[in-house]
Amino acid sequence: MIIKDYSTLEKLADLLRSKYTIGFTNGIFDLLHDGHVTLLKNAKKHCDVLIVAINSDTSTRKIKGPKRPILPEDIRTKILDTIKYVDIVTVMQETDPTRLLEIIRPHVFFKGGEEYRDISKYPEGDLLKKHGIKYVWINTPSTHTTDIINEIVTRYGDAT
Repeated sequence: MIIKDYSTLEKLADLLRSKYTIGFTNGIFDLLHDGHVTLLKNAKKHCDVLIVAINSDTSTRKIKGPKRPILPEDIRTKILDTIKYVDIVTVMQETDPTRLLEIIRPHVFFKGGEEYRDISKYPEGDLLKKHGIKYVWINTPSTHTTDIINEIVTRYGDAT
């Protein structure tokens, strides 16, 4: 299910929270790869409802630069919506998930990748403590979309 309206998402999360364990993760999810799938599959083992927020095209450009994302947000949301581990997909305009964490108030927050092992280095770290949200770091393959793009450019040339 794709829900782009934060108000609707908040109402649904409020309804689900008392009966189900809500999990939440976020990212750009540009070119889907094994790191993404590992994160989603393992996150779903810890919750009943997994909500995934993707960065909007605008917030992705703020994070990754003017050539990203490769796939626009509408396509990325459609792809994630087909993955059996994902229950709800939303699009976040912000560059970090703190606002959505406040809105959804999940039971568990998931991140993968070595850089997120210590969540206290990120803006959401304090918020997790404030609301008693459990943090689960998932060890994922070290694949990164940027590495995939660089490999394509190396093999096939820069098409820009």
